[in-house]
Amino acid sequence: MSLIPSLSRFDHGGLWHPSVEHLSFYCMIPKNASSWTSQLLKHNGWMQGQMSATGKEVAEELIVILRDPVERWIAGIAQYLSSDVLYTHWYDRNKHSESYKGKYIHGKPNYEGAIMSGQDFVNNYNELTERLLFEQIAFDDHTQRQSWFVNHFHRKNTTWFYLDHDFEKQFLEHYRQLKFKLPEVPDRNQGNDNNDVKIITEFLTDRIKKHPYLKNNIERYYQDDYDMIEKADFVYYNLNTTNDTR
Repeated sequence: MSLIPSLSRFDHGGLWHPSVEHLSFYCMIPKNASSWTSQLLKHNGWMQGQMSATGKEVAEELIVILRDPVERWIAGIAQYLSSDVLYTHWYDRNKHSESYKGKYIHGKPNYEGAIMSGQDFVNNYNELTERLLFEQIAFDDHTQRQSWFVNHFHRKNTTWFYLDHDFEKQFLEHYRQLKFKLPEVPDRNQGNDNNDVKIITEFLTDRIKKHPYLKNNIERYYQDDYDMIEKADFVYYNLNTTNDTR
């Protein structure tokens, strides 16, 4: 089994509202608040799928959420390592040891538990591991370039959001006229809720801070994403006033 799935097999999915003639299509980019946004839209009647399912080839509006590439890579690679290499993310022994029945999960070997923990990964980290991570960079859809997802779509206009601490408020303010109903329990799918992901995230964050050349490798790989962020006209509302935007 390859530890690096073919990046070409990931689809360009999203969500849209089937009863609205004006096609607004949300471009799903993993690790860019996709769980929160998808749950919110589905909770309000939007459908999930590929653009072809809408019956249109061009969206009037493409909704895109971008994120700092280095920050996203750390979150994405930690989830990839946990889910597809260590097999800890899908089966947390501390939380689910009593309920887990060992059922087969499609695409994954039928292991009864994790191969190794996040701490084991840190303890066994070496120069070879580092070279593999920081020369390959993209291992799955969580670490694929953001621009790869966005550039697939034909659209007339793009509504850009930037993922920061104010993102959810900015998103809801921008679409205030749609009167979104919020789910009772928001799905933020925060990787740090899993202890193994948290350990790997903290370790790699510290490693990158101590060795700037590692950050440089990531930045070079995601240059297209930085260019897209530089050119994007992000939605911004001064939430302290009414309808103050730039």
